[in-house]
Amino acid sequence: MLVALSDRPYNDLAGLIAYAKDKGRATIAVAGINQEVLVRQLAQEYNVNLVPIPGAGAAEAMTSALGGHVDATTQGTLHVAQIKSGKMKQLASIIDRRVPYAPNSATLAEQGSKAEPLNSHTMLITPRGLPDPVKTCLKQALDEAIRTPDYKAQMDKFENEALNLGEEGNRDLNARLADFYAKILAKN
Repeated sequence: MLVALSDRPYNDLAGLIAYAKDKGRATIAVAGINQEVLVRQLAQEYNVNLVPIPGAGAAEAMTSALGGHVDATTQGTLHVAQIKSGKMKQLASIIDRRVPYAPNSATLAEQGSKAEPLNSHTMLITPRGLPDPVKTCLKQALDEAIRTPDYKAQMDKFENEALNLGEEGNRDLNARLADFYAKILAKN
């Protein structure tokens, strides 16, 4: 998610873009190359100086934001407690959907951006040539496990949601993302 301290003078992507144009730039602490790519996409799309500030991970990015050293940060889940405490606000969902803990925070696409949303998935990968009966059994067991109350409770604990894209869905997602990042990183 794209988040900022609650006292910042912007509440959404448009506000952050206007702030950056007015001030000449806005700094955004990021925890990974995919987040840096996203910030650079937004800078190019809106013709504004958005400066990604890479760090050693999400905790460092959060510390930079909480300390007021940057104008915003991209986060996975560390920001949720800060939002609940009132210290931070979410400017945009940088994944392809709104999230349960911030249902009023629109996605980048809903806010008019064409930037590629981030994706984060946990995948079960098996060796090539797995016998069909074993593959079918694993697919069924995974689907059942994802729908259990215990797994839902675990996902709720992490402010996340369980999705099962299935074999084809994962293959399609990985192919699309591999193509996207190959193209975007080749330009840089």
